[in-house]
Amino acid sequence: ENIFIEGLVENFVRSPIQKNNLQESDAELIQIPGTSFIIAITTDSIVEEIERGLYTDPYTIGWMTVITNVSDLSAVGAKPIGILLNETLPQDVDIVFLKKIQEGIKDDCSLCNINVLGGDTNFSSRLHMGATAIGIIPEEKYLMRRGCTPGDLLFVSGSVGQGNSFAFNKLVQNKTFKDNRIRYQPGHRLKEGIILRKYASCCMDSS
Repeated sequence: ENIFIEGLVENFVRSPIQKNNLQESDAELIQIPGTSFIIAITTDSIVEEIERGLYTDPYTIGWMTVITNVSDLSAVGAKPIGILLNETLPQDVDIVFLKKIQEGIKDDCSLCNINVLGGDTNFSSRLHMGATAIGIIPEEKYLMRRGCTPGDLLFVSGSVGQGNSFAFNKLVQNKTFKDNRIRYQPGHRLKEGIILRKYASCCMDSS
């Protein structure tokens, strides 16, 4: 995947005010000219997860649309400003299903203390959900994926493995068992990311 992405962008000119190089951080880090402020920008979609049947519950779809992007802001130590939504909906989308998606978005935004700033809505044959999250880092101290050295201590900010268990349950066990045994609703780590800016040598979103 890394080689594929490198091929996609090989002819692009990188911004001179961008602090990170390709694949060095979970969000793009842009220096505001004349200030010490960094704008963190990230975009992520959950198209594959929907098409492969990993996310089928509409509330979960809405929730994950937000949290996958907010998690990237956490990994660079940014404080969120807002989120832009990109919702591509089937022409015959069920209104109740759609309202559940929007409820998941609303509840996760409330948990993360982030506002929907706007976005784009389209119609297609399949449901596609994505977003762009924007955050700010008030001084030139940010986190990237690079920076670790041999002997460094490795920490996680929460318990791990629930996402793997959820995926196994949905994609493997649900071929036989119809019950959803795991409620998957990951939370954010925004406070931890801001604290880690002072102490960590590097950071990465585990998703």
